[in-house]
Amino acid sequence: MTIMKLNVLFSTVLLGAGIAVAQNPVESSSISMVEGMMNVDMDLRLDEYKVKSNQAIVVTPCLVNMADTLWLEPVGVYGRSRYIQHLRGNDFGIGTPATVFRAGKVPENYHYNRQLEWEPWIDGATLDVKVERYGCVACSEGKPELIKGIGMWHSPRLDTKESFAYVQPAVEREKTRQISGRANVEFPVNSVKLLDSFRNNYAELAVVRATVDSVRDDKDVTIRKVSIKGYASPEGSYANNERLAKGRTLAVEDYVTQLYKFGKGMIHSSWEAEDWNGLRDWVAKSNIENRDGILAVIDSSLAPDAKDRKLATQYPRQYQTLLNTVYPTLRHTDYLIEYVIRSYSDPKEILEVMKKKPGNLSLDEFFIAAQSLEPGSPEFNEVMEIAVRMYPDDPVANLNAANIAIAKKDIPAAEKYLSKAGNSVDATYARGILEMVKGDYDAAQPLLEEAQSKGVKKAARMIEQLEELREFAKVRAAAKAGNARSGK
Repeated sequence: MTIMKLNVLFSTVLLGAGIAVAQNPVESSSISMVEGMMNVDMDLRLDEYKVKSNQAIVVTPCLVNMADTLWLEPVGVYGRSRYIQHLRGNDFGIGTPATVFRAGKVPENYHYNRQLEWEPWIDGATLDVKVERYGCVACSEGKPELIKGIGMWHSPRLDTKESFAYVQPAVEREKTRQISGRANVEFPVNSVKLLDSFRNNYAELAVVRATVDSVRDDKDVTIRKVSIKGYASPEGSYANNERLAKGRTLAVEDYVTQLYKFGKGMIHSSWEAEDWNGLRDWVAKSNIENRDGILAVIDSSLAPDAKDRKLATQYPRQYQTLLNTVYPTLRHTDYLIEYVIRSYSDPKEILEVMKKKPGNLSLDEFFIAAQSLEPGSPEFNEVMEIAVRMYPDDPVANLNAANIAIAKKDIPAAEKYLSKAGNSVDATYARGILEMVKGDYDAAQPLLEEAQSKGVKKAARMIEQLEELREFAKVRAAAKAGNARSGK
């Protein structure tokens, strides 16, 4: 038997006059769905009413949704004379309740239950109770009392508020980072003397300085190593190119050392005489004529000088293009700075760092900050979303971001994040919830069952919701079919 009990409220408001609040008959109530039928359940304390011999009190529940009202079967408490007339079939114009108790013989707690078919208008309906007191014949004593908001019915909805399993990332003990760049520092022909005023060198060296300064000026950062590697282009002799590559690299090293006073051994320099890999990458991505033939020469086992001569003689027109367009870019200096960022443990400090330098934070530090916030709040979501931007390929970052997207019902974003969330049991669980949000209950069930079997405790409640949603889908389909047949 499938039972759905949803959104039951217990706030009571009395309108009108006549029945005191202390005499409110409703102790508890619920609206549920059992096997496709709506069940209205209430525990009523009717024994507290004081009813004279010729008086009657009638309690009538109703479901109300704006202009639609469905009155349910009433319950009456009759005084002695009124009860005798009731047994004789006399209702004195007030109608005959389905259930009537004689005053003084009312059970202490009467359980009221009525069943009815679900109809679309009931979605969002409130359960109210009208209480009327009658005197002699059909005389009403005072205005009827309307006890509002005893319960409320909403069709089953996917409730994901407490369902998400946010995963704590592994702790990064030492936050070692790298920042790299490339400078096309130029030198006079065959010279290894660095002139910052030569051609575009001032701008190129400014980029190098900005890169170093970006980490050197951060009080939370310690630079461990600076690596510099210089390259020359393939034209000319290999021996001379090696001399140029070495000399120009050491010139850049000397420039950086004098500028920043790095300690001994912190700068590591190397060089490569000719950047054939760079040339190959450019040709492979280009539409240059005879591209495959040029690549074959580059990939051949010929010595560097022989390769360059063959390119010049076999493809003279294309070689001239390479010489004028590509070779200048192959004379470059690559640099890499390795540094360590201190750890953060205070959530408030982490949130401040996140605003200014989110790249300084490890994934587990983002999680520390998130734990200090209300899950699902805008602030919590912001932390998780920045975390995945900083770590776009990390499975845990993507899983947590997917949970946020699912909560927002942003299906495309959730699918994108889950595609990079790995195959952990928590990722399986999240994929199950996403299928529920999409309304594909058949796809959701095996995923949730797998997650439950592997220890995800929250999966049990989601499976219960899945059954409720699936059952209600049948009820809704049946009601729709019935309305279609009746022409509604």
